[in-house]
Amino acid sequence: MSENSTATTTSGKTAVRDRHEESFEQYSRGMECLLLSEEDGFRNKRLLQEAADCFMESIRYNRRYVEPHIAMGYLLWRFNDPVWAMHYLEEALRLEPTHEDVHILIAQVKGARLKPEEIERIAFADEPAPAISLDTQIREALSELGEEKTSAIVPTINGHMLARLEEKQVYWFNRYEELQVQANRSRDLQTKNRLREQIQPMRERTQQYRDALRISREMLALSDQILENDQLVQQYLEITAKPINAAQWQEMQGHVDTLLDNCDQFADTLDELEGRGVPLRALSTQYDHLSERIQDLQAALARQTG
Repeated sequence: MSENSTATTTSGKTAVRDRHEESFEQYSRGMECLLLSEEDGFRNKRLLQEAADCFMESIRYNRRYVEPHIAMGYLLWRFNDPVWAMHYLEEALRLEPTHEDVHILIAQVKGARLKPEEIERIAFADEPAPAISLDTQIREALSELGEEKTSAIVPTINGHMLARLEEKQVYWFNRYEELQVQANRSRDLQTKNRLREQIQPMRERTQQYRDALRISREMLALSDQILENDQLVQQYLEITAKPINAAQWQEMQGHVDTLLDNCDQFADTLDELEGRGVPLRALSTQYDHLSERIQDLQAALARQTG
């Protein structure tokens, strides 16, 4: 693997982490802190600060995720900041106008449930009419989805292909999320459910890319381990290319035993991946090369004793 390819792979592994999952994890951690603080009568300021930080991080990763907006609204309301509480709750209402928790909390903050015209003003009035109808947007997206070659959605250790998987996963996630937000804004429940059902193929395609990226991370981890062992073999071959004493020979034999143990572990992992139907051509090539190099090292040690 070239240096450029390795750099791309490394950046790909960092970028692969799905924003939606990270947002959910931050929100979950924030809720843990909030509940622990609630049990303590909200006296633990450190937990409250951590909860707020987590909710803000959750929103940063996925600004369309409604739950951390609601949680921030609740947290600020509890600490007598109704203005900022309503800021987050109104944003939650814009994201999901029919979310019952939003309506309940807004009623607690304002002292009364919102009137229908107030809901309209907050949730819908500021939203410009789309240049293209939602049904048309969905048809165009589904047409594009149908033209995409799914044969390319496979796990890989190739840096360029990995970056492409990441790009497409983010693309379809954003398309799905944007259309879902518009669908959620529908005033009619039947229409909302119909639209949500129509965009499900985009969610499923996003999951396909997400699964391929998850397996790619496993493959990359194994590839890194194989290449690291290959580099060690190269170092040992350079040492054994010159005469070595008995102590050095014994030390090298210990290294060979470790390398063979590592190869057994790599083989087990390859078998497990193969059993899941993962394409292993590139990894198998790396493994076979490492095995041959270890044999070269064993032959070099044998010549030392001859």
